[in-house]
Amino acid sequence: MSGTQHSPVSAPSAARLADVELLIDGHRSVLSAYTEGHAVVFCPVSVKVEQRVRILLRRQGDIVRTHARVESAWFEMPKDGPRYKVELSFDGDLSEVTRICASAA
Repeated sequence: MSGTQHSPVSAPSAARLADVELLIDGHRSVLSAYTEGHAVVFCPVSVKVEQRVRILLRRQGDIVRTHARVESAWFEMPKDGPRYKVELSFDGDLSEVTRICASAA
């Protein structure tokens, strides 16, 4: 990441983000934490640092399509199967992304 450190929302808020559906390049992913313009997600497919990805967020009929850049990615092997823990930086106008994520928190 750049010199600015972003602190995603705490783990207890992650459960409240569960009703936000997230697709990364068409693959269902899990939104774990969100702060203004940045998110921590769990993705089932490989992504690379600096990769630009397509994002679809859906919550209660609201749909937002945008793009994000992969800031960092780590491979994990939990009991339920392999996944990537990914930190994203959203591109463009963040008002709709923030509205969907904030209403879920």
